[in-house]
Amino acid sequence: MGRDIFDDKRKSEALVRNMCIWYIHAAKRIWTNCKHREDCEPDGPHWRDWHA
Repeated sequence: MGRDIFDDKRKSEALVRNMCIWYIHAAKRIWTNCKHREDCEPDGPHWRDWHA
């Protein structure tokens, strides 16, 4: 029984780590999109594509 608790804890730590990695990737993607937005003119044809 004690072993199951450790297995669950290890699984949840891996899950949290994966979620953190996912959030970091999402934040990088959003930041990149915003940098692209600054490069484009606000009324440019593909400004909305970056923030769709």
